[in-house]
Amino acid sequence: NMEGSMLTISFGSWMELPGLKFKDWVSSKRRNLKGDRVMPEEIARYYKHYVKVMGLQKNFRENTYITSISRLYRDQDDDNSQDRDISTKHLQIEKSNFIKRNWEIRGYQRVADGSHVPFCLFAENVALATGTLDSPAHLEIEGEDFPFVFHSMPEFGAAINKGKLRGKVDPVLIVGSGLTAADAVLCAYNSNIPVIHVFRRRVTDPSLIFKQLPKKLYPEYHKVYHMMCTQSYSVDSNLLSDYTSFPEHHVLSFKSDMKCVLQSVSGLKKIFKLSAAVVLI
Repeated sequence: NMEGSMLTISFGSWMELPGLKFKDWVSSKRRNLKGDRVMPEEIARYYKHYVKVMGLQKNFRENTYITSISRLYRDQDDDNSQDRDISTKHLQIEKSNFIKRNWEIRGYQRVADGSHVPFCLFAENVALATGTLDSPAHLEIEGEDFPFVFHSMPEFGAAINKGKLRGKVDPVLIVGSGLTAADAVLCAYNSNIPVIHVFRRRVTDPSLIFKQLPKKLYPEYHKVYHMMCTQSYSVDSNLLSDYTSFPEHHVLSFKSDMKCVLQSVSGLKKIFKLSAAVVLI
């Protein structure tokens, strides 16, 4: 499994929870702890174990969908004409009654037979930590819905694991200059699939994430960054066999015959035949 070789960006100890040291837990599972970065699935197992050990099962609601979150009272600062009629004293009383029930959360839980059981909760605070994994960003260009265009690392990984891209001469196009795009580059590179790597920024852009990662701790990402800098496309060299970067380029469109049209910052267009495309922006 290609994800098995990936390591977390954060150190294991940064992600530990109070009362159970990650190091102690992990050393009971495997003898040697090489380095500070760990595999994502180890962290996931540690969290599951933590919930059991600390007896927190009752605090979790699985298969739950939130349909609305609303405030039960308005602050005096909220410039709302309705509130001006309420006396300040009255508002203070209202506030103290409601302070612990500041928010009303409605939704439903999907139970085993597939039916929806509605619920309503009240909370003093609400944290929205919904992530973006299930709604990846799109380039919003022509042909992006073709089946050869992926928008997530798991999709791309699955295609590689199934051997769909093995032995293909046409390169995989990877779009993006962040760590997920770098993961995809490594994944393809380690599977001997040629890569065209397209990103809008210059390789010298100080805001590139690679500039903020210490080389010693993140060698694999610095390897990708090094390739981005040193193996970029030039008209003389054409495509390199294993990896070619296209800094300051963007994708104009994908075509049904598995071709893509790239455009440089100066407006030059190039067309390449692909075996797949992965948009990770």
